[in-house]
Amino acid sequence: MTTDDLKFFAGLSVITLIVISLLVYLGLKLNKAVGKQAADISFPLNITMTGTALYACLVASWIYCAAVRVLRPESSLGALLNTPGGIATIVVGSILLFVIAGAILERFGYPISKRDDEQ
Repeated sequence: MTTDDLKFFAGLSVITLIVISLLVYLGLKLNKAVGKQAADISFPLNITMTGTALYACLVASWIYCAAVRVLRPESSLGALLNTPGGIATIVVGSILLFVIAGAILERFGYPISKRDDEQ
């Protein structure tokens, strides 16, 4: 991995984090506005801030991998992603990683979702 690859990956990471953070922020604002306008509507399961952040990280990792696959196919990660087994490995591995992260966060008191009767 060259210095140019590291600079590219760092820049892509920053851009991905900024975009995902902006989307999460706007989503939370929209959720708050809808909650005020339709207070009588109740959903049985509500995603917490931890869950929103965790799901955003999962989507960000997939966006990151898709960008690397298209923009840097000659890099080691790009070469892995250009194989069917590599894509399956990334998708299954990232889902497994985020399920484990969700379980760990819930164990430390940061659940990813709450039922209405728990609030």
